[in-house]
Amino acid sequence: MSAPENAPDGSAPPALGDYLLGQLIAEDKDTRTYHARQRAMDRGVVLVMKKAEGRAQQAASFLGDVRAKAAIEHPGIGSVYEAVENERDLYWTRELLSGQSFADLCEGGHVYTPREVTGLLKQLGRAMAHLEERGIRSAALKASDLILGEHGILRIQNLALAGKREADETARDLREAASFMHELLQPELAGTALFGATRLGRLFGLMMGEGEEVRLSWTQVANTAHELEQSLVAEVQKATEEMVKESRRKRIRKMGLAVTGAAAV
Repeated sequence: MSAPENAPDGSAPPALGDYLLGQLIAEDKDTRTYHARQRAMDRGVVLVMKKAEGRAQQAASFLGDVRAKAAIEHPGIGSVYEAVENERDLYWTRELLSGQSFADLCEGGHVYTPREVTGLLKQLGRAMAHLEERGIRSAALKASDLILGEHGILRIQNLALAGKREADETARDLREAASFMHELLQPELAGTALFGATRLGRLFGLMMGEGEEVRLSWTQVANTAHELEQSLVAEVQKATEEMVKESRRKRIRKMGLAVTGAAAV
């Protein structure tokens, strides 16, 4: 049966096969997307259900996209669990990624240092390179597709689609990533927190297409971000050590002045 969007107050959640449907979280002309719980595994999932209208004609395309997603195996990309097709229903389920989306982070005013943003960009680049290098067609990247979990681990929703990858997909997604990554960059920094801001800004510019002779790949972005991150770690460590040494020298000078003054007295 096709599930209702909301269960009546006080009633049991509507069920679809092995899944108990929860909140409707998205809807377009073809699908409804729900939070759900898989009873057999006792785990939260995201369930995407094909609407009844045009289901028979669009089933092959719908399942083709699901198969493309299911073929992806990368730790930074969300997993697909299963697809179900029967006389009444057509739906698939995917991993419920834990954390906050970049869209929520931007809306909530969260900001990060250049070093932190560089680390996030490295993780995103590696995940997106997995799709690019295999010629996998993908849906357009959005800030809501990126989920920041515990310990700064970034994962993305599974964007794979059936069909041939378009030539402009990488440039399209690089521009979008540069835009919302820049929005997360903390302004008006001082001290070691500022390190890398200029270099990261130049990388954003290349991702946005500034300098038409340069066409970046996601692998190049990931590698550049990794090199910058390693450089920043070393620079911050060196600067911190110098600050500690200078603070120690000042204390010694003060002690020397105090001793000299006492001797004079």
